[in-house]
Amino acid sequence: MEEWQSQLPEIREDASAYELEALADDLVTVEEHEAGFEAMVRCIHNLGGRVRDVSRDDHGRIDGWGVTGDVTVADRCQERFFQYIRLGFTIAINPDLTPGALMRLMVECLEEAGITYLPPDAVEGEFSDLLRMVTRPDGDGSGLQAFDACYEEHG
Repeated sequence: MEEWQSQLPEIREDASAYELEALADDLVTVEEHEAGFEAMVRCIHNLGGRVRDVSRDDHGRIDGWGVTGDVTVADRCQERFFQYIRLGFTIAINPDLTPGALMRLMVECLEEAGITYLPPDAVEGEFSDLLRMVTRPDGDGSGLQAFDACYEEHG
């Protein structure tokens, strides 16, 4: 939790106004997580995409989903409404899973899934950078699918 707290100033610089509201007290509640997800879904739908296959963990919390349509739309909507809310919630329910540890797990998982174009220093970057790396405009969407699968497994 200390690493999360130490990263909050930098996260706040990058977070959207919507996310800043949820991060105001340094924690993300179940309600804020659900609301952020719903805002992201509305955004994706408004821009012509569709969210499908929403899954929940054993406690009823959202832990994965798929998207049909332009993946760059989904990326933009996630960055605007859910990226840091999701990260904050993940840290809240897994306090030992620091952002750095999550990045290492994610990069390893992506490489095991065949995403071979990540730079060697990807593990040192930001979560949003990793998401951008796997959703290249010239890609076929497999990077985002792998990202979601890895996040579902480790996040």
